[in-house]
Amino acid sequence: MRLWSRLVLIAGVVLVVAGVALAFDNPTIDHTDDGTYQCFAPYDTILLGDRNDVGMHTDAAGIEQRCYAANRDRFVWSSILVGAGVASGAGVVLARRRQPA
Repeated sequence: MRLWSRLVLIAGVVLVVAGVALAFDNPTIDHTDDGTYQCFAPYDTILLGDRNDVGMHTDAAGIEQRCYAANRDRFVWSSILVGAGVASGAGVVLARRRQPA
Protein backbone atom coordinates (compact mmCIF):
# COMPACT_ATOMS: atom_id res chain seq x y z
CA MET A 1 0.00 0.00 0.00
CA ARG A 2 1.38 3.36 -0.91
CA LEU A 3 2.25 6.00 1.63
CA TRP A 4 -0.55 8.35 0.62
CA SER A 5 -3.11 5.57 1.02
CA ARG A 6 -1.90 4.85 4.53
CA LEU A 7 -1.94 8.52 5.46
CA VAL A 8 -5.49 8.98 4.17
CA LEU A 9 -6.64 5.85 6.02
CA ILE A 10 -5.00 7.06 9.25
CA ALA A 11 -6.62 10.48 8.82
CA GLY A 12 -9.97 8.77 8.26
CA VAL A 13 -9.62 6.72 11.43
CA VAL A 14 -8.68 9.83 13.40
CA LEU A 15 -11.75 11.66 12.04
CA VAL A 16 -14.08 8.80 12.95
CA VAL A 17 -12.65 8.52 16.48
CA ALA A 18 -12.91 12.30 16.98
CA GLY A 19 -16.50 12.31 15.74
CA VAL A 20 -17.57 9.47 18.01
CA ALA A 21 -15.82 11.08 20.98
CA LEU A 22 -17.61 14.35 20.25
CA ALA A 23 -20.99 12.60 20.14
CA PHE A 24 -20.44 11.01 23.57
CA ASP A 25 -18.84 14.00 25.33
CA ASN A 26 -21.15 15.97 27.63
CA PRO A 27 -21.07 19.72 26.98
CA THR A 28 -21.14 22.19 29.86
CA ILE A 29 -23.14 25.40 30.01
CA ASP A 30 -21.60 28.37 31.82
CA HIS A 31 -23.30 31.31 33.50
CA THR A 32 -26.24 29.51 35.15
CA ASP A 33 -27.57 30.27 38.62
CA ASP A 34 -25.36 27.50 40.06
CA GLY A 35 -22.34 28.29 37.89
CA THR A 36 -21.66 25.54 35.37
CA TYR A 37 -24.24 22.95 34.30
CA GLN A 38 -23.28 19.68 32.61
CA CYS A 39 -25.74 18.65 29.89
CA PHE A 40 -26.58 15.22 28.55
CA ALA A 41 -24.42 13.87 25.75
CA PRO A 42 -25.39 14.84 22.18
CA TYR A 43 -26.42 11.31 21.25
CA ASP A 44 -28.82 11.27 24.23
CA THR A 45 -30.47 14.50 23.26
CA ILE A 46 -30.51 14.28 19.47
CA LEU A 47 -30.85 10.54 18.77
CA LEU A 48 -32.78 9.39 21.83
CA GLY A 49 -34.82 12.57 22.36
CA ASP A 50 -33.95 12.96 26.05
CA ARG A 51 -34.29 16.45 27.45
CA ASN A 52 -32.23 17.77 30.33
CA ASP A 53 -34.31 17.80 33.50
CA VAL A 54 -32.70 20.82 35.11
CA GLY A 55 -34.81 20.67 38.25
CA MET A 56 -34.94 23.62 40.61
CA HIS A 57 -32.91 26.14 38.65
CA THR A 58 -34.45 29.56 38.31
CA ASP A 59 -33.47 29.68 34.64
CA ALA A 60 -34.45 26.07 33.84
CA ALA A 61 -35.99 26.82 30.44
CA GLY A 62 -32.94 28.79 29.35
CA ILE A 63 -30.57 26.03 30.45
CA GLU A 64 -32.59 23.41 28.62
CA GLN A 65 -32.59 25.48 25.41
CA ARG A 66 -28.86 26.18 25.65
CA CYS A 67 -28.12 22.49 26.28
CA TYR A 68 -30.20 21.48 23.28
CA ALA A 69 -28.44 24.04 21.06
CA ALA A 70 -25.00 22.91 22.23
CA ASN A 71 -25.90 19.25 21.70
CA ARG A 72 -27.35 19.91 18.26
CA ASP A 73 -24.19 21.74 17.17
CA ARG A 74 -21.92 19.02 18.56
CA PHE A 75 -23.94 16.29 16.90
CA VAL A 76 -23.76 18.06 13.54
CA TRP A 77 -19.97 18.36 13.84
CA SER A 78 -19.75 14.76 14.98
CA SER A 79 -21.73 13.59 11.95
CA ILE A 80 -19.54 15.63 9.62
CA LEU A 81 -16.34 14.20 11.09
CA VAL A 82 -17.55 10.61 10.97
CA GLY A 83 -18.86 11.06 7.43
CA ALA A 84 -15.56 12.54 6.27
CA GLY A 85 -13.62 9.70 7.88
CA VAL A 86 -15.78 7.02 6.29
CA ALA A 87 -15.65 8.76 2.92
CA SER A 88 -11.85 8.96 3.01
CA GLY A 89 -11.58 5.28 3.88
CA ALA A 90 -14.02 4.31 1.15
CA GLY A 91 -12.16 6.47 -1.34
CA VAL A 92 -8.87 4.74 -0.59
CA VAL A 93 -10.45 1.29 -0.84
CA LEU A 94 -12.07 2.13 -4.18
CA ALA A 95 -8.88 3.67 -5.54
CA ARG A 96 -6.87 0.60 -4.53
CA ARG A 97 -9.40 -1.75 -6.17
CA ARG A 98 -9.24 0.12 -9.48
CA GLN A 99 -5.45 -0.19 -9.75
CA PRO A 100 -4.24 -3.00 -11.99
CA ALA A 101 -2.55 -5.90 -10.27
